[in-house]
Amino acid sequence: MTRVSEAVSQREQALFVGRHRELAPFRQWLLADPQFPELLSISGPGGVGKTTLLRAFRRIALELGRPVTIVDGRDFPGTPRGLLAALTGSRRAVLNEVVAHLNESQPLVLIDTFEEMSSLGAYLQ
Repeated sequence: MTRVSEAVSQREQALFVGRHRELAPFRQWLLADPQFPELLSISGPGGVGKTTLLRAFRRIALELGRPVTIVDGRDFPGTPRGLLAALTGSRRAVLNEVVAHLNESQPLVLIDTFEEMSSLGAYLQ
């Protein structure tokens, strides 16, 4: 029996057309073996499909066996503590532990609605 999340993902994938120009380079970027962590920034006006594109990126990463962590800037306070809690699901997250976990698991970290937490730009860098 198909789970609801699988059905939604399949439907999103079926409706997601015309973005091969963005998906092919993303797949190559994801398969590359960079020496250091890298950032890929997606920007554009509201309503053009950035969130849908992030979901497609998530599907590709999962197909390739990469773990994915996705957070939305609307769902937590735009503070370092809020970000750490969102990344881990724990309000008691400690920076060193979060960094160690991210370094070990090397997930694709997707941050949607970053403009809601833009004050964290320097913190993330």
